[in-house]
This record gives sequence, C-alpha cells and structure tokens, in this order.
Amino acid sequence: MLHDLGYEPTVSDLTKLTGMPKSSVSRYVSCEMKRGFLEEYVDPVDRRQRRLRATAKAAPALKDRCEMITKLFDFCQEKANQESPAPPDFVEELARKLESLEKPLA
Repeated sequence: MLHDLGYEPTVSDLTKLTGMPKSSVSRYVSCEMKRGFLEEYVDPVDRRQRRLRATAKAAPALKDRCEMITKLFDFCQEKANQESPAPPDFVEELARKLESLEKPLA
C-alpha cells in the first residue's frame, strides 16, 4: 500500500508503522533486497536517510498482494454489514489470510 501511495520509507519508518522490532524489519528488508524485490537509495534531500522502494521485479507480487488485501477488506465489510455475528469459520479464514500476508513476497 505504501508503494501505491508513492511513499518510500526507511527501515525506521517501517518499524514505527508496523510496531515490529527494528531487527525483525531489517531482517525482512534484507531478505527482500537479496531476492531483488526492494532496493535502497540515498534520500536526495537528507543524505543521511536511506530509503526503500520496490523494484520492477516486485510489481507482479505487489499487484497480487494488493488484490488480496482488497478482497479481504471487501469480505470483512460484507460480514460487518450483516446483522448476525461473524461465524467461527469466517474468523478462522480471515486469520489464515492475514497470516499469509506476513510471508515475504512470492
């Protein structure tokens, strides 16, 4: 989603946004850089900052992720609009889908 908004964060930005430890975010970023999905560059305005951006190689995986998030949002909104409480299978399915988002890009 950050990519679609044109936001190119630093590792510190991602740490604040996710609430995850900086070491975990750094490890994930490093993995994605090795796979060719992220690249790092020096911020032209503040040369002390190193920003991250998705590469062209990441485009198909990002598109798939965005579609999955949109479907999840639509599904949750549909369930929220129903008057009865969400059935247990819905909660379990949602949890599985959200867990899949934590995995590195394909």
